[in-house]
Amino acid sequence: MIQTGQKIEIGQRVVVLGLGISGRAAMKFLVQQGALVLVSDFRSFEQLATDDQEYIGKHKLPYEGGGHTLEFCGDCDTIFVSPGISPDIQLLQDLRAKGIPVVGELAIAAPYLTEIVIAVTGTNGKTTVTALIGALLKSAGKQVFVGGNIGTPLLDYLRRGKRAEFVVLELSSFQLESAGSFRPHIGILLNVTPDHLDRHGTMVNYTAAKMKMFAQQTKDDIAILSAEDAICVQVEALLSVPKKYCFGTVETDCAAHGKGSKFSVDLGDRNDKYSLHDTALDSHTGLLNSEAAVLTVSLLGCSKEEVKKGLKSFRLAKHRLQKVRLLAG
Repeated sequence: MIQTGQKIEIGQRVVVLGLGISGRAAMKFLVQQGALVLVSDFRSFEQLATDDQEYIGKHKLPYEGGGHTLEFCGDCDTIFVSPGISPDIQLLQDLRAKGIPVVGELAIAAPYLTEIVIAVTGTNGKTTVTALIGALLKSAGKQVFVGGNIGTPLLDYLRRGKRAEFVVLELSSFQLESAGSFRPHIGILLNVTPDHLDRHGTMVNYTAAKMKMFAQQTKDDIAILSAEDAICVQVEALLSVPKKYCFGTVETDCAAHGKGSKFSVDLGDRNDKYSLHDTALDSHTGLLNSEAAVLTVSLLGCSKEEVKKGLKSFRLAKHRLQKVRLLAG
């Protein structure tokens, strides 16, 4: 799936703001693409990890410690902003006023992605659903990269060169704020409840950040949303993408629906029934997560038998909800 956006040009001056996990991946990817990279971080050079010090020294990258200044950042072509940095800080406002693009990892990655991209966001459940989609696709024999906000950063995946058929990404609202032309073939919104309001200020702003996942989708793409979440229902009504599917507990208008341990996925030409009994996903939360993931891979062509195999073998990550016992009804 060809994405839009401009690739990095050789000699393009790019400042990387913030040398955390995403910033480190961006720094190395941009150097690989031939950009002239400058790095700005709140830590002094001596406070950086030894590997970062060695990489910056080896590639002779200009480094600014102790904060971000307009003097250091103002003479560049592009600003890469790490997701942990608010897009509303004064420096970024000043740089935008100078006409300098401020982009994040998704915007930089977009023009390099040719794989089928599945993106998952939501306040809760996105790690499990992302991992489950990856596991189900792998169970069907597909080559899959799973990452983004979990595991390997997307730009590290692109830099290493071994490409997959499917890219499954967990995305936070912070990452989506600076998504640029990033366009997932399938975008999944699980739920939106109050979170990160210290960053976004209001639920309207928080929801708007989540909605950016769908902003670049075309008539060939797919949006999947929860019918159980009031904000998701409102978002679904606002989306212009024609291929929209819902999941939940009510059969009406939901392509994936169920109760207890059982659910169905109805795509018109196939109606597949599943049970979560004796799986790690046998709970109400697991039901909704499974509906979202199974609906996704069914739309991608996975068979009922492949899905059942994947559900049976799936294991939750640490610190996730898991059914232990039903007591007193």
